[in-house]
Amino acid sequence: TPFKTKSQDWQTDIFDGLTFPPLGNPPNRKVINVFQPDFCRPVQLRYNRTVSKFGFDHLHEYVLKLVDVEKCPEMDENCPEADKLDITKCLSAEIPEETVFLSKPHMFGHNASSTNVDFKPD
Repeated sequence: TPFKTKSQDWQTDIFDGLTFPPLGNPPNRKVINVFQPDFCRPVQLRYNRTVSKFGFDHLHEYVLKLVDVEKCPEMDENCPEADKLDITKCLSAEIPEETVFLSKPHMFGHNASSTNVDFKPD
């Protein structure tokens, strides 16, 4: 696959998924961007809340957000979540664009207008 990227192309911190910055208590980082090599782009973890679970008093809960880095290169907490991400160019240059998409399971949390394509019968 000819898809290539360089670290200077990114306008924000992106982590490899193995190492993370110190989060602090309360968390001083509201967003953690993790590069996901399976689809050649980062996914975003956004701070949701601090909870007490599993014997820990201050467990930070982050939720997964799919953010299109091409539409919002800052990858900050103000970026809107995408319903789906086109990952075609990550898989092959031979496949036409907008052929393979990434979404949350069963399009969880998506905008219904993206799937309402006038199916017959209703």
